[in-house]
Amino acid sequence: MARVAYFVHGRGRGHASRARAVLPRLRADGHDVQVLTGGQALELL
Repeated sequence: MARVAYFVHGRGRGHASRARAVLPRLRADGHDVQVLTGGQALELL
């Protein structure tokens, strides 16, 4: 499958909350996912 670089903005937690739903699905579908983030988002992911 595809190699995916997934960026999650580190300010606030809304983007990270949505990413928590998307990332497992991408991985379950066989994609190689690398997450790029920092700040508050890092705490959630």
